Amino acid sequence: MNAEPLLVVHGIANRSNADFLAQCAWLQEQVGKRYKLIDVYWGDLGGISDGLMDSLPAIFPFGEDSGDFHDHLTRAHAVIDGGTPAAQAITVRATGEMPTQGGFHVRTDPQTDVQEAIRIAVAQSTFVKDVTDPEVLNAVGDLVAAALAEQAPGGEFNVRSGTFIVRADLASSVLGAVKAVINAADVMIGRITGAVGGTLNQFVRGKLAGPIALTLGDVVGYHQNRQKIHERLFARLDSEAAGWGVEGKPVHVMAHSLGGLLVLDAALGACGRTLHIERLVTFGSQPAFFHIMTPRNGLAPYRHAQPVVLPASIARWINLWHPLDVLAFITASVFRLSGGAAPQDVQVQTNASTIADAGGWLHSVYWRSPELVAAWE
Repeated sequence: MNAEPLLVVHGIANRSNADFLAQCAWLQEQVGKRYKLIDVYWGDLGGISDGLMDSLPAIFPFGEDSGDFHDHLTRAHAVIDGGTPAAQAITVRATGEMPTQGGFHVRTDPQTDVQEAIRIAVAQSTFVKDVTDPEVLNAVGDLVAAALAEQAPGGEFNVRSGTFIVRADLASSVLGAVKAVINAADVMIGRITGAVGGTLNQFVRGKLAGPIALTLGDVVGYHQNRQKIHERLFARLDSEAAGWGVEGKPVHVMAHSLGGLLVLDAALGACGRTLHIERLVTFGSQPAFFHIMTPRNGLAPYRHAQPVVLPASIARWINLWHPLDVLAFITASVFRLSGGAAPQDVQVQTNASTIADAGGWLHSVYWRSPELVAAWE
């Protein structure tokens, strides 16, 4: 029995033909002698990737002595909203409405309204006014209460909380004391959230921005060079399996990512020649996504709950997807094969160690998945 030709088409971010050939060799061992795998490499016709990282901004948290950060924090807000939830929560905590044990006894000037002082100070803050976490608000309220309890008329007071110290000579001003504490909390919260947010942002960019940039580049590159890429596919088919891929003698195809869109376009004759497919297996792919946005050659536009009927050039379609792959889309809700059946969507399973090793970018986990091999049994 002669081996049946099986085209293997890669997707986005493939820039090494040698690595792609090695992957095809591994797959050939898995599927056995029934199929003859034919590699279709088009990475050299995709988007230009050299220098892409140079376009990514470097966002770091403000430094400890940053003047810009200090100016941002001390910029007062013109509108004071007495209904701020943060102000209400801090007021409740600071004025003694908490368990007696371990609490503070608040001493205030009879002419001073503590609630009003907190309301004003919170409204003029940058970060505290938007805090919703009760533990954080309770902590700020405790600090305000402590500052008021320790304040001596006309004297100096200190507020200590591990990471910061506030000192001020405020001439017994309750408003001044409250504002000093809340401003210190503002600085602390701003630096913590800035550091966490900046670090997380840098981590995400470092891990994912490169692949995302390559994805966008290859989407543009494919649509600009589609004719050349389709010619490459048919040249490989004619070279390795002459006479296949036509009506009456369809070929098998597996395609990753954007390669699935390439193959769908080929099956629709988008570049002048139609590829006839017996079994199509896509994985981590986007044909349904792109068709919804821009209807492909000769197909009706998709409308909600109205699947689009494909031509007979695709006899069977299995689509693998992973729930953590942001570039994977299902097909059964969008397409119908010419015989009326829906393409088969198969969820790929991965263990925790594989997810960790992938660093959050799971777009390539399919290549050696049991589900991909099982699709050719």
